[in-house]
Amino acid sequence: MNSLDPGSAALDAVLRYSITPVVLVSAVGLILLTLTNRLGRAIDRSRELARAAGGAGPDARPALQDQLGVVLRRARWLQYSIVLAAGSLLLSCGMIFLMFLQVLAGWPVGGAIVAAFGLDALALIGSLGYFVRELLDAVAALEIEVGRRAGPLS
Repeated sequence: MNSLDPGSAALDAVLRYSITPVVLVSAVGLILLTLTNRLGRAIDRSRELARAAGGAGPDARPALQDQLGVVLRRARWLQYSIVLAAGSLLLSCGMIFLMFLQVLAGWPVGGAIVAAFGLDALALIGSLGYFVRELLDAVAALEIEVGRRAGPLS
């Protein structure tokens, strides 16, 4: 029985060890879906605000420009978050590939697998950090909008 046979111990080991990166691929895929949807909404909102600011009177324009600035900042945070999440996804795929090389081809890539996992975790942490920062700015944009429509809130 060679190492590529479906019942081989080597293939069983690869599949067992690749569960964590495969779960990361699924989780990061869902995070990317959320992030790209939020980015699309931020882009749409920035276009609406830019149009409204262009036709607004001098009293309304500063609040619209403030809100536009916050939405643009949100889009930048989302961009950083998406880049790091995509990097995490690539590293997860790389880990799976390296595991196959190690187990099936006998290549000594254990250190590279550990490094890829560490970088993957850091990229995911960074992505989630930028996502949280974007959420904070989303509330700031809401406060500007509510203040503009309802007056100052305490």
